[in-house]
Amino acid sequence: MSNISSAAIDSAAMFERTVWLTNDEFDRLVETLAAAFPGLVKASELGRTAAGTPIRLLTVTDFSAGDEARKAGYYIQGHIHAKEMGGTTAALHLASRLAETHRPGGLLAKAVFYIVPRCVPDGADQMARIPGNLRSGWGAPMPDASMVEPKDIDGDGRIAKMRIECPDGDMAVSPVDPRCMVSRSLHPDLPPPYFKYYEEGVFHNWNGKLPTLPWPRTYWREYLDYNRNWEPGWRRDIAGAGEAPLNVPETRLQADFLLAHRNIRAAIALHNGYGIVFVHQVEERDRADYLAAANRLSELTGFPVMEEWIDHAQTGVTCLKTSGRFTDFCYRKCGFPCLTLELGTRETSCGRDAREMFRRNDPYTAPYEVIAMEDAHPDLPKSFLPWKRVPHPQLGEVEVGGLCDTVFACPLPKDLARTSERLFEFVRAHAARLASAALVAAGSVATGAPADGRKWELLPIDGGGYVQNVVIAPSDPDVWYSYVDVGGPYRSDDAGGHWRPLHGNMPMAMRELAADHVRTLDVDPRDANRIVFASGDRFDRPAGVYVSRDGG
Repeated sequence: MSNISSAAIDSAAMFERTVWLTNDEFDRLVETLAAAFPGLVKASELGRTAAGTPIRLLTVTDFSAGDEARKAGYYIQGHIHAKEMGGTTAALHLASRLAETHRPGGLLAKAVFYIVPRCVPDGADQMARIPGNLRSGWGAPMPDASMVEPKDIDGDGRIAKMRIECPDGDMAVSPVDPRCMVSRSLHPDLPPPYFKYYEEGVFHNWNGKLPTLPWPRTYWREYLDYNRNWEPGWRRDIAGAGEAPLNVPETRLQADFLLAHRNIRAAIALHNGYGIVFVHQVEERDRADYLAAANRLSELTGFPVMEEWIDHAQTGVTCLKTSGRFTDFCYRKCGFPCLTLELGTRETSCGRDAREMFRRNDPYTAPYEVIAMEDAHPDLPKSFLPWKRVPHPQLGEVEVGGLCDTVFACPLPKDLARTSERLFEFVRAHAARLASAALVAAGSVATGAPADGRKWELLPIDGGGYVQNVVIAPSDPDVWYSYVDVGGPYRSDDAGGHWRPLHGNMPMAMRELAADHVRTLDVDPRDANRIVFASGDRFDRPAGVYVSRDGG
């Protein structure tokens, strides 16, 4: 994996250990990163969870280049769902790459990145030590008796699934692979044996009767989802929403931080999911801008863009029509855009199309491609385990095996590494656009500035005519190009700080044609030195298209 190594942290090793990154290991990486870049990375805390665990914050900017409150801010939220371990890794990689690629006067002099790699440290640590199925946290005890409390019954260091044979069971063994279970309601012709299907564990308040609710609604405590706990749009009837909006430190501390940092201009939420760039519901006036950013991220990652209120209606997956999410808070309460990047799962690594996965109508049907891939690579941690009979403290004997959610929820290391690097490329270029060539966000400015705290800063080009456009190289946000109507094209290598004319490098005959009346200019998204511009007018200047492969 070229260009994936980091001077501060061993990214390759970090990606390989995605599933097993405990809080202790995570904290050491955070401190290592801050120590490697003392002038660019600061490690701190948003606050602490109810259990007293710190929620770590990385602030990445050039601290010698002025007050961070006067810079365009970018917020990264990682790992709000405990079993989705990829968010921590991708966020740490992003912080490291932003710091190690910085040059004096570059992007970090004009922008500040607030990165929370691990929003749910308690749940994440639990999933790292004993992988299982935890969304964000546990809520109040459920009123029903005999509900499942997840535990590692067979002592293999993982919490998989548990099945108990009974004539009225709602699950049957898959005819394709015996490690998998399928729903009898969708496959009524399957022969016995039939099974009750639960999370591996013991029954809380055991009364001798197996729960009849379908999995996963059989947990002994409320299954909380902190991405349903935000304002506005919080609803108690949404699964996992909690007792009240922002009622846990993991969401309330983030909300307080976002509202206090008015310089933040955009955000990205990192989940695992099916390899998707999500655009959540926005006003029609903002939709084009959202889609432009989403499409660029899609081009880099290869993941499709899905507009929630359009695509979810087409899939028919009603459980995805949710509210009270982080993206809603960013857009509705704070006024800045937030995309969701789903980093992928084992299914994504098998090449499964995200839209196809959303359209599946059998939530229990196993992805058989994943099993085949894992069988072909013995070194991979297994997300589907063979069933085995083990003693149970309440039931005598049960079978344990099947799906281990935390392993399944992460793509292969090489795929997560690639997506994380593409995320860095997108964020760097997107933040450069937000920093802007002329508009500088400021918390406090000199007397005479507008009351809303904004000021205009002149970046002189010393060219003739009027400036028609500024084009920022997608692959290097410190490289800017501009062109004026009677002065030709210009280039800046320090994000607009200094400019030099490019037409002076041309042969004289070409220079006379190209210097005046540049009409448009574009940059190769992969190579900041590969540019093309068109010149000419309808009077005495013949039209021409000019290409440079060495930055002019």
